[in-house]
Amino acid sequence: MKSVIDELIDQKPFDYDYDDDDLFLKSMEECFHIQYSKSRFYRKFVEIKGFRYFDKKQFSDQSVASFEKIENLWDYRLFISVYVLKEFVNVADFQITDEVEVEIFSSGTSSKASRMVLDKLTLERIKRIVFNVYEDYGLTDIKNEHNYLFFTYEDLSFGTAFSDELLSSLAPKIRDKFFVLKRRNGDFYFDLEGTIKKLIEYQESSLKLRILGFPAYIYYTIQELKRRNLKFKFDGVVLPGGGWKTHKQEISISEFRNLVYEYLGIDKVRDLYGMVEHGVPYVECEYYNKHIPRYSRIRTFNPFTKEFNDYSKVGLISFLTPYANSYTIGFVISSDVGFIGFDCKCGRKAPYVVLLGRAGVTKLRGCAISALEFLK
Repeated sequence: MKSVIDELIDQKPFDYDYDDDDLFLKSMEECFHIQYSKSRFYRKFVEIKGFRYFDKKQFSDQSVASFEKIENLWDYRLFISVYVLKEFVNVADFQITDEVEVEIFSSGTSSKASRMVLDKLTLERIKRIVFNVYEDYGLTDIKNEHNYLFFTYEDLSFGTAFSDELLSSLAPKIRDKFFVLKRRNGDFYFDLEGTIKKLIEYQESSLKLRILGFPAYIYYTIQELKRRNLKFKFDGVVLPGGGWKTHKQEISISEFRNLVYEYLGIDKVRDLYGMVEHGVPYVECEYYNKHIPRYSRIRTFNPFTKEFNDYSKVGLISFLTPYANSYTIGFVISSDVGFIGFDCKCGRKAPYVVLLGRAGVTKLRGCAISALEFLK
């Protein structure tokens, strides 16, 4: 029998009511029940907050009746900070399955990293979510053969490399693929010459090209193409994600799109926002807004008042999602700052998240920030 969570994931991503979605509400209740029941750490965390949860799905605390509406999910303070996941929590504390299909990490160098464990069910759900989102945007292609250029690590245990490899399932007929961050003597280096050689090889093949990964490396490669007076004309898609800052300057996204078109001939560039601790992708539509799919909800958190904001107010971006069957990330507060927007010109009913940057005076380093060190 299909679970209510899987029923939710089988739905189309953007045609839904953001505040009144009974299927999402029931999915979050099922998710919370599983995570509370199987994780001693999360159960203790919730009880410290003053809640007691039982199999009959009722809170003993008299201030909480039940998950009656989506609004309640923000009121109950069941959230874990990304900072906690990175700095304090051992994977055994929030892992809720003995089955391990994939392990992924959030950073590539010396910084502390989130380590996520995916069981078979969780991985399958992520794959379906990703495909549904990109298919709605017209970014899947199961018919044509492609070459792939991955501007990320060749080690798939890192979150961004895993994500980009996962995105290759959107156009699964692959002739060749190349990872630009190569491992040598136990460390990584950026193989610029190999990347340019691959571009020349791929141009001669006349196949479609998909480019994924850190935009800072794509930008750096384009600057080298400009210096060498090299231009290409590919039929393809560029799906960058993370790392918009180079080691010298911040990249303008509009400038980036223009340079990709001028030097690679690709006019379809769609930015992606995502994180290892929350596997739902937020991808740009035709008007470059990152819509929130039905499989998650976002609000912003005010760290000074300890309250969740109205949708249009700026704060720490916080997530609800029910897909995880292997670790306790149904309720997460990130270190990213932004707000929620509505009424996109693309016509999709779902609101979108607007990113403004990262909070704090110290860096919560992830894959993108760590990877930029190899440009120095």
